[in-house]
Amino acid sequence: MPKIHKKILDERQRNKVFKNRSEGLLKKLSELSILCGIDVAMVIHKRDEDNATLWPSPEMYRDKMQKFLNFSSIAREKKMVTHENYLDQRVLDESSILFKEQMRYWKLNWLLMI
Repeated sequence: MPKIHKKILDERQRNKVFKNRSEGLLKKLSELSILCGIDVAMVIHKRDEDNATLWPSPEMYRDKMQKFLNFSSIAREKKMVTHENYLDQRVLDESSILFKEQMRYWKLNWLLMI
């Protein structure tokens, strides 16, 4: 059963979790960039605040975003993965795995009946 996340009501605890999770996320992004040789940029923005963290730095973030925006809109759409598209693809992948397992189960049952 998936864990359901809820907003942390205690502000000090919420800020602590935010700091720890943000640092962990940025570490993972750095590792992904190094291991896969890819450009990675991220914005972390707290709701109701005027500031944002641009990673790896504001200058590098702008350079990476400008490089991405210099692609034609068609090329950008080919390279872009939205959260919705990612989840749709995951559902398709899992459905395919489930179908294969069901077919294997049916074949085994059919063989046992012979």
